[in-house]
Amino acid sequence: MDFSQYSYEAHEKHGQEYLHDEEKRKITQTWYKKNTVDYWRHKKMYDCLLPILTSYPGAKWLTVGDGRCGTDANYIKENGGKALATDITVDLLAEAKKIGFIDDYQRENVEAMSFAENQFDFTLCKESYHHFPRPALGLYEMLRVSQKGIVLIEPNDGFSFTRISDLPKMFFLLAKALAKFAISGKKLNRDTYEPVGNYIFRLTERELEKTALALNYSVLACKGLNDFYLPGVEKEVLQKNSALFKKIKNKILFYDILCRLNLQNYGLLTAIIFKEEPLPECLEKLSQQGYKIMKLTKNPAIK
Repeated sequence: MDFSQYSYEAHEKHGQEYLHDEEKRKITQTWYKKNTVDYWRHKKMYDCLLPILTSYPGAKWLTVGDGRCGTDANYIKENGGKALATDITVDLLAEAKKIGFIDDYQRENVEAMSFAENQFDFTLCKESYHHFPRPALGLYEMLRVSQKGIVLIEPNDGFSFTRISDLPKMFFLLAKALAKFAISGKKLNRDTYEPVGNYIFRLTERELEKTALALNYSVLACKGLNDFYLPGVEKEVLQKNSALFKKIKNKILFYDILCRLNLQNYGLLTAIIFKEEPLPECLEKLSQQGYKIMKLTKNPAIK
């Protein structure tokens, strides 16, 4: 079997487990709640969308890989957008629509979507891109069906160094690798896979910049952020005195300090590829939120 087909079937089977496995079924019910440590983690990522949501009120969004009960579409809906949630499995999306958590859903394989060109204003892909067996196909499909642009919130490549200013990160990574080998005898592994079988395809800012340049787009906006997961966050109520919450906050703070000291890359990358020139208001809000705005070189062959 072709690996891409194997991957589709493996992810569909994995999605079904959240319906039939009792413990996983309990976890799905926590995804609707907004008073948990887990929601606090995801809201940090979702809030990266606010400059677009507030600049383009009522925009039509597509969310891909949104099988987690449509939580991506729900955030967009609650912040003034209109969202269609899609995933390769839709059982949990059907339940979410039934209770009014999302407005609508559709079964879609992001690598070959059924939508027309420019059918949506924006597409959001949050923590799903790294699951695609052929992520480049998914990227171009998202761009095809979006009129204004796409947003990716995905794992960032910690081994990507392209500038002289990245030298401190390289030396720090080398020091970590040597320390790990000295203590445990294990090498630092830059290629990792998840239990469902997907290679964790991490983004790099430069690859996305080249993609946008090749298609003659004008603006790319990027922002790094960090996250940390511990088992139990789904059921842990968000309270200041929560030991689990303190551990996660402190770990994220530690990662943030290392990033500010230019000793490592951020764990996650939010990247917005604009297909058309964004509103000045949107650019200003993105800049205020800490995005790096890249005005891209225009193709000199295009008059």
